[in-house]
Amino acid sequence: MASASYITLPIVVILGLGHWLISGRPGWKSPAEIDLHSNVPGPEIDFDPNPPTTKAGKFMRWLL
Repeated sequence: MASASYITLPIVVILGLGHWLISGRPGWKSPAEIDLHSNVPGPEIDFDPNPPTTKAGKFMRWLL
């Protein structure tokens, strides 16, 4: 039963190497090439044009 947990390591290594070989061996990017700012949502995302007016609606808004 314990040997079943050890089979995952070679499977992960083989699949990882296969993906690395098939995908064209993408290289590492330098930190200057990585874009960290284009997909960051702005403050306008949290704006709700129809805020809840009932107690149940306000509670659900607070809960979520």
